[in-house]
Amino acid sequence: MTEYPESVPKMKRSFYAARDLYKYRHNYPNYRKSRQPNEYRNLRFYLNKIPLVPDGIYIEEILTKWRGDYDKLEHNHTYIQWLFPLREQGLNFYAHELTQDEIKEFQSTREAKRRFLTAYSLMLDFYGIKLLDKSGNVARAPNWQERFQHLNE
Repeated sequence: MTEYPESVPKMKRSFYAARDLYKYRHNYPNYRKSRQPNEYRNLRFYLNKIPLVPDGIYIEEILTKWRGDYDKLEHNHTYIQWLFPLREQGLNFYAHELTQDEIKEFQSTREAKRRFLTAYSLMLDFYGIKLLDKSGNVARAPNWQERFQHLNE
C-alpha cells in the first residue's frame, strides 16, 4: 500500500524543483542582512576590480586565456564559485554569498552582464555545448563527443 490514497495524485518531482527554485530566487531560507555596495565582492570580481581568492586571478584573464584550456578548467576548482556565485556558502570558503541586493546591482551593470554571458559560454564550451543566442538556446559544439566522453570518465 502506498502512503498516498489513490484519489490524491502524487506530486511530481518537477513541482518540487519549481518550488525550490522559486524559494532560491525570491526568499532564500538562509537570507542574511544586505551588504553595503562596496562589499559586493561578486560584482567587483565581475567588474575586474578584484581577483578571485585564493588564486589572485582576475576574471578577464579567465575569460580570455582559459577558453579551450580544458585541463586548467578541470583541475582548478577555485574559480567556479566566483564565476557562478551561490546564495549560500559553498565549498570555496573564500567566495562570498550572493545577496538579493547584489543580484539587482549585477542586473543593472552592463559590463558584469557581458562578462557573465562570456563565463557561461566558456563553461558550456567546456561541456561540449555552444550558446546559440542571447535567448539561451544551446546546441552541441563540434567537440561535443570528446567533451561528453570526458564527463563520463
